[in-house]
Amino acid sequence: MSLPKFLAGMFGPRTPPTPQQAAADREADAASARATAVQKREAAAEAKVAADRAVERARAMAEARQREASAREIREHVERFGCWYPRQAHGGRGLSARPNLRDKVAAIFEAWKSAR
Repeated sequence: MSLPKFLAGMFGPRTPPTPQQAAADREADAASARATAVQKREAAAEAKVAADRAVERARAMAEARQREASAREIREHVERFGCWYPRQAHGGRGLSARPNLRDKVAAIFEAWKSAR
């Protein structure tokens, strides 16, 4: 409902709307609601794009810092020891997900034993 109609209804006698006026008011309200919903969807989509860009930028900056730290560590090792060997990337405690020959033979033996 528009402001002039609201004020006219408050300060004077209100005539009941004709069915055509009521239908026009409903259509106008529905159109306004649709426009508001579209604006909200567009704003949410823009916010999501901005958030995705921020996350992507933060990830790129973190990767750059990690590369710089790695390069610094390599340079320090070369200056100190004259060479550099990469750190062992796997667990280092002897825990490995890859089965070794002993595990494979044990599995074959268990399968043979259970099939008899």
